Amino acid sequence: MFFKDFKKHPEATVRHTLLWEYNMEQFDWQNMRSIVVQRVIERGRMQDFYAILNLMMQTTKFNWKIIEKRLMEMQRKPDQLFS
Repeated sequence: MFFKDFKKHPEATVRHTLLWEYNMEQFDWQNMRSIVVQRVIERGRMQDFYAILNLMMQTTKFNWKIIEKRLMEMQRKPDQLFS
């Protein structure tokens, strides 16, 4: 699995360029988490995936079995994007 070592990357952050239309100085990561996850899945790099996994570990509102299954089903493209 691509992301099994995400805990080894606690410094990873989501690139603000993925959320280009939002004011990042006032951005509420918790309330906007679905947008963040969507953008990372659509356009993210490995560090972005590590970042959202680290952020999501701080909450229990996610079904980790489903998330793990979907991440494992993703196919890696040569340019490090996922579909």
